[in-house]
Formats: sequence, C-alpha cells, structure tokens
Amino acid sequence: MVRPILWNTFFIIFIFCFSVISTTAKVFIPGPDFIKENINKTSYPLDTSARAVVLYEKVYFTVYYSNKYGLCQHKNIRKIVKILTDAGKGYGDIKDEAYYNEFAFAEFTKPEGTTYNWEGNEIKKTKFDEASSKLESESDYLVALKFSMPEVKAGSIIEYEYSLDEPIKYIFGYWAYQEYLPKLYSEVEVTTDDRMRYTDFAQSTIPFKKIDDESEIIDSLLPSAYYTNFITAITSVHRRWVRKNIQAVKEEPFLSNIKNYTEKILFQSNTYPAYVGRSIVYLNYDHTWKGINYGYIHNDYFLKELNDKNIDLLKLTYRVNANVKDSTQMAKNIFKYVRDNFTNNTSGIKYKQSLQNILDERRGNAMKINLVLIGMLRMAGIQCEPVIISTTANMKLKEDLPMATSLNYMVTKVYVSGKEYLLDPATKYTPFGVLNSNCYNGYSRVVTKDSGYAINLTPDLLVDKDVTIVNTVNADTNNYLLKFRHFYGNVHGPHNRREWIKDTTVVRDEIIKSLSAGFELVGYNIVNLQNPDTALVVEYTVKVPWAGNTIYMPSVLTQFYNGNPFKAAERQYPIEFPYAREDIYSLNLQLPVGYTFADSTSSAEYRYDDKTSMRYTAAYEPTNNMLQVSARLSRRETYFGREDYKSLKKYFDDVMNAQQTVYAFKKQ
Repeated sequence: MVRPILWNTFFIIFIFCFSVISTTAKVFIPGPDFIKENINKTSYPLDTSARAVVLYEKVYFTVYYSNKYGLCQHKNIRKIVKILTDAGKGYGDIKDEAYYNEFAFAEFTKPEGTTYNWEGNEIKKTKFDEASSKLESESDYLVALKFSMPEVKAGSIIEYEYSLDEPIKYIFGYWAYQEYLPKLYSEVEVTTDDRMRYTDFAQSTIPFKKIDDESEIIDSLLPSAYYTNFITAITSVHRRWVRKNIQAVKEEPFLSNIKNYTEKILFQSNTYPAYVGRSIVYLNYDHTWKGINYGYIHNDYFLKELNDKNIDLLKLTYRVNANVKDSTQMAKNIFKYVRDNFTNNTSGIKYKQSLQNILDERRGNAMKINLVLIGMLRMAGIQCEPVIISTTANMKLKEDLPMATSLNYMVTKVYVSGKEYLLDPATKYTPFGVLNSNCYNGYSRVVTKDSGYAINLTPDLLVDKDVTIVNTVNADTNNYLLKFRHFYGNVHGPHNRREWIKDTTVVRDEIIKSLSAGFELVGYNIVNLQNPDTALVVEYTVKVPWAGNTIYMPSVLTQFYNGNPFKAAERQYPIEFPYAREDIYSLNLQLPVGYTFADSTSSAEYRYDDKTSMRYTAAYEPTNNMLQVSARLSRRETYFGREDYKSLKKYFDDVMNAQQTVYAFKKQ
C-alpha cells in the first residue's frame, strides 16, 4: 500500500512563495527551438557511440513540513532524451522507485510526456497517455512508478516529467549526475525555508565553481560545474547546482559499488522543524556518530528492548546451553540456534517489530535476529555489541560524514575467551565468525552505551581458502581412475550450500563442465551439505583414457580462473576484490605400467607483490613412476589502484599460462 500524503497550510504557503525569483538567476529552460536543433542529430561529440544522450534534465527538490511525517521533500523530475540507435529504444521505458513503511509514505504524480519524431519534413508530437502509467509494489517496502513513452524509435526525442513526495530525515536531494547515458546538461535546484540549514556534498570530476550572477555570463563561458544561490520573497531560499557534459558510467568488473565513484550530489539537513507552541522553529540535529549511537541505544525497538529481561529469551538461553561450561562453546551454540531457527524475511535495518514478536514467529529482519542473538549472549554472560554497517549495496561510509540513512544492516561483535568474532545469524549457511562478503564495506560503527566506536570491515578480512586434492586410485590403463576432493572456503562454501540445497543436480553439471576433454565422471558425493559449521566438500571420481603412444594431460586439472578477469586495455576505476583468496592444488599422479614422464619438471613463482603471488612446482619420481604437482595461488590484497591495472593484468596473464601447462606421457 502506498500511503497518502497529507498537505498542510504551511506547505501551501511555502509553494506560493516560490513564484517570485531573483532576477539575477538565468535558468536554462529548453523550448520548441531546442527540440528542432536536436531532432535530426545522429551523434554528439561527448560520446559518438552512445545509444542515447540526455540532452537536458532538471530535478527540483522542495523541502517542506508535514504535521504527520515531519520534514518531507517534493521531487520534480524533467528529462529530455535523444534516442540515437535502435539499441537505445529501451530508454523510453522509465522506472523510478521509492521506499515506504509504517513511518513513511511515497506518492508519485501521474507522469506527463511527449515523443518527438521527424516525419514528412516536420516534427510529429505524440503525447503520453498518463493512464498507461502504473504503480507496482516491488516488495513490502518498495513501490515503483513505471511507464513507457509512445512511438519511440531511433531518432526520437522523448520528454517527460513527474514528481514524488516522500519524508526525509537527515539526507535529502540525492541526485546522480553520472549514470549510464552521457548527459549534456544536468541541473539540481533545492528550495528550503530560509531558517533551515543544510550541507551539500558534491562528488564531481570537476569542482563546482560558485557563480554569483549567471545573467552576466554568456552560456558558452559558464563552467562545466557551477552553483548559484538566490533568495525569493518572504522566506524561501533557492540553490542550484549545474553540471554539463558528463560522460556515461562505464561498468567494470571487481568494483564494490560504482556509486562510490560516480558524480553525484546529496544534502544533509543540519536542522529539523518542531512546534514551539503554535509556531514552527528549526532545532539542530546532532549530526555526529555519537548522536547516531545515542539514537540506537534509546530506540524503543532496538537495544532499549534488551533492558527488560525477556523470560522466553532466558529460557531459550538455558535450553541451548544446558550443562555447557566453556564460554566459546556457549557462544557457538547460541549462534547456531539463532541462525538455524530464525528466518530473515525482510531487508534493511529499521523495522517496527517487537522482540517478543520475533521470538513468537521465528522471523524478522537482520537487525531483529541479531538482537535475539545479542540478548541470548548477554544472558549467558558473554560480552557482545551490535555493529551497524552499510553493505556494498550502498555507498561506503565516511568518518567525517555521518549518514544514518546509509546504515542498512547489522551484525554482532562478540568478545569471548580473549578473542573477538563477528557474527551474523541472519545469513543462512554462514559459519561462526564469518560474515557475508557484502558486509565488508569499510567504515562501520560498534554501538555501545557511551558513544560507540569505529571498526574498519575491509574485504581482506574475509579469506576464501579452497583446497583441491587429486590422487590416482587405480593406475590400470583399462580403468584409470582419479579421485578429486574439493574443500570449499568461507565464501564459496556458504554460496554453494545456498544453491545446492535447492538442487544438488547442478553439482554434477558443474563437475562435467570442468573436466578435461575425454575425462568421464564415474560418481560424486557431497559431504557436509547440511552442516555450515564444517567444510563443504565435493568428492568425485573420474575415468581417464590411457590409449596411444603419447598421452597429454593438463598439470592443473581444476583451473583457478577460466580466463583473465581483466580483458580491457585500460581501467577507469580502482580494482576492489570482494574478499581475499587462497587456492591450493595438489596432484599425485601414478603413471600406469608401461608409461613414463616425457617432459622436464620445473618450479616457478609469479609474484605481483608480497601478498599476491602464485607458486607452481612439479616433480617426477622415476623410482615409483609418480608425478607430483602443487600450486598455490594467494591474493591477500583486495584493493588495487587504477594505476596498478596493467601490471595486475600482466600478473593474471602469467597465472593463466602457468595453469595451462600440459605434460606428455609416452608409452615405453
């Protein structure tokens, strides 16, 4: 359900004040001549290969006060897009999303729009039928506006406009200047009460320059990034940020979230409106991490709930740890119980659901499931604290920019037997002391009774160690068999469990796909599939053909990489691996009677630096006719600057060459 918006007299008066704009502002408003200038263009110098180009876009953010929801924003979006190729026609399908819950609302207006096409030496206009737009619930807390522009084809210009009203708290006016289309002109305008104070945070490849009076500068001389301030009559303040000629975002592999690097702007409110008597005044926010910590401690649906002893929680704690004295084992038992018996059924960190309700229903969001864990651990006398984080689905947090709205997940930090562990019972199949890779997103906060403190959850804290052991189990040429045992680590283990529990036949398909030519799968077995606290192991036996005078076989029968992950000649952004990695491979190949090793063995090491390297050794023992190959691929570093790209790409080329070594065995 999309909640209705409640307008009030204050807002109506506020909007009325917008009509008087300072004469020093020169606002670019495209009209019919603008469409004529662009209707027959087939490319633009900004990106001659673009499928479509944003000719113009402007978003107005109007901040107002609602009696029911507090501070809100009215966002009006207008866009004009030139479709250049058939591949760009999909940009005529528009989708925008907004969150809502028991504390908030989201209301879209019906969109308006026109498609322009050049037909018969004139511009044909096709109006958008607003009745064809629709609102759809994407989830319990997400609503989407969807509509498609009519008669869109290569050469079209589409123009559309719509609005969204929604409540805000600390952050408002977020806008991405840089997206997947190049943009010639993008403008953000913010209007607030002159008593409201806020800070803008702009991320741009070109610094925004302040322009006091646009009217005195011709358009061609205005910088590519600038901002202006101007005041309207009575109590309204307008501010504008203009960005021109913006390159499109280019997707690249191994990037945690491209939003960390793209051009954008957002605003953080430093004050909030409140009634004093019958008047509205603006009070200061405590925009510090200490203030955010205080809010979590005293939230009725957060840690404040744990101040009251819950009998059901106490009973669970004693039942799970009956006759257990070791504190580490107690912590593991509690974690296992919560992980295996509670279901994470919603995303996000904020959810109005009591702790008792979670205990009764055995389901809730990550925050609530972690609160159950924290409550049980504390009742068992084990010290622990909640950790609030921004996952990789969000932008990275910064110490100097406290943003409560970016905190979208929670885990638990435990102190037991002189060691610290990070736990997340809301993620199924994850073992004790391991978090899902999306939690390792840098700056995070531990919530404590005083002011809390920061921890840095960098991806290199998560190490995925995979081990493959291959042994000959039958050296008869008529039935030569190799047995593979693959032990999965802290990343591939939980991931594979989630997939394989649904359908174990995919394991067989993956094994067959990985086999060398001529190899035949005889049988396979999955060990510890249902037990995430032990290593996930796949065992399989393969029949290898030994016929002919010369047999060729890869030295590494399970590839570390199927190809160099870096194929582009250049790199625009840093390289961010989601976790550290260590792969160990061991082959003990017993040659059949009558065959001998026909190559020379060697050892090699390919080193990028002290934390990233591959070691490869091969040794043949003629006495027992045994070939032994071992390889170790280690990458403990997870972040590489864009200046490291070419040397890193070269390193992976070396790794690929090493793992593709082929040995020959000849019949005597």
